[in-house]
Amino acid sequence: MKKLILILLCVPLIGFGQKKINIEEEDFIATGNGIYFQGELLNCINCELWNNDKIQEECTFIDGRRNGLSVWYYDEGGYRKGFYKNGVEYGIFSYYNKDHILLRERMFNPDTGQEEYEKYFYPNGQLAMHAFNNPIDEDPDNYQNIECWKEDGKKIDCKLLGF
Repeated sequence: MKKLILILLCVPLIGFGQKKINIEEEDFIATGNGIYFQGELLNCINCELWNNDKIQEECTFIDGRRNGLSVWYYDEGGYRKGFYKNGVEYGIFSYYNKDHILLRERMFNPDTGQEEYEKYFYPNGQLAMHAFNNPIDEDPDNYQNIECWKEDGKKIDCKLLGF
């Protein structure tokens, strides 16, 4: 009986191991309908997407679309992490530098995938900018409600920070 339980516990873990995919391969194609690998929509749990011998992303793909937690890695050492549902961003996306310090945060509506707010932070953790609602006229630099602060926490005109 103990052997049967051990087999039942271990077999699913073996089947759901990490898959390493080089996105430079000709068999890897990203389209508006999803991501294809070797001619079929990509399905894998804990996928690692590699580019030029560097990991680019860790994510789960179901029917060619990102689902669940996704972590993107940048060349300079920073990374971002957030959640996807059927290929649409939802919840909070956090952006970090190479020292794991939070630099930026974006919140996406779980029902619509639309951005609800965006925040930028100073390296000391102080909030630099908080923009509410969606950008006006699809212009990512034109927010409806925006507030900004200096590193010491004093409120300032956002134009001083370039927003």
